[in-house]
Amino acid sequence: MRKFVIAAAVLVLAVVAVSSASASAQSTKRVRGSFGVGTLASFDDKAKYIRGSNVWCTWRGSHVMVHVTLHNSSVERITATVKPRYYIARGSEHGSSFLAGQDFKLAGGKTMSALMDAGKPEGTPTGARIGRCAPYLYWVD
Repeated sequence: MRKFVIAAAVLVLAVVAVSSASASAQSTKRVRGSFGVGTLASFDDKAKYIRGSNVWCTWRGSHVMVHVTLHNSSVERITATVKPRYYIARGSEHGSSFLAGQDFKLAGGKTMSALMDAGKPEGTPTGARIGRCAPYLYWVD
């Protein structure tokens, strides 16, 4: 009977250890980031009028969500194409593929909150730690 109790206690400790390890692998906290200007956008004078702040990335289910507050300091309406780029810790870059850009129409002098569904990162387990959140201005029109 004593051997059975010891074996059961060891089994419970092993299950708790595995559960804790998988819970820590799935991060749902927001990762703060920075907003940049991509090479193509930097060739357009209108890019200097678009600023991004309050940048963060997080998991929502099996998808990564990327947030940025966009501000247009121009007097003209500008369409900003933003790529929701982020990096998985001990992994690679995601959200910057050719078709990943999302358009946001910003009236002159206006600010808007943009929440982008960056999709499910291919080959990455759901909840893997996001190492860096770095959406960027890809194009302006």
